[in-house]
Amino acid sequence: MNFIDKVKDNVVVSIAHTAADYDTAMEAIQHGVTHATHLYNAMPPMNHRKPGVIGAVRDSYQCHAELICDGVHIHPSVIRATFAMLGAGRIILISDSMRATGLEDGEYTLGGQPVVVKGNLATLHDGTIAGSATNLMDCLRYVVKKAGISLETAVMCATENPAKEIGIYDKVGSISVGKQADFVLIDEELNIKRVYIDGKEIIC
Repeated sequence: MNFIDKVKDNVVVSIAHTAADYDTAMEAIQHGVTHATHLYNAMPPMNHRKPGVIGAVRDSYQCHAELICDGVHIHPSVIRATFAMLGAGRIILISDSMRATGLEDGEYTLGGQPVVVKGNLATLHDGTIAGSATNLMDCLRYVVKKAGISLETAVMCATENPAKEIGIYDKVGSISVGKQADFVLIDEELNIKRVYIDGKEIIC
């Protein structure tokens, strides 16, 4: 808690990959934690007697939560439940992509450990999920098509919310006068058609 007190004014402090109980998580949030990394993953599930980190995040309106919506980490029903529980304004869509994302199936490494990639699933040799092999656009598409979240809401969670959370919404996160013009054009099936960086179209 002393560490949180010392750094909270200069960085976004996140709670992640922890077995902390509800009271400990709430104490951390009260000291300045405003973010939960990879909600549901690498933490105990929410229990009606032991709500844990998930319950603490739900009860703390200043706390935002990341969701890895790659079709592997979280079931669509839980995605919908989380949107209902937290509200779209507190959810940040992420990919948790590792270095093999977009490459052929095979063996790669992550943090010095061998990883097997098959489709969008990346695992250690014992079957433990090791990050994701999915990009953020695929995650957004999954949230819309499989979890039934509106496109407008999903886009907000992938752009505006994270930009606000790390204090750069004055530069990116929406298409507005004076901001950096980074955006993609998509078709009705949510396929990327054009990509722009700083207002200039790039070839992808």
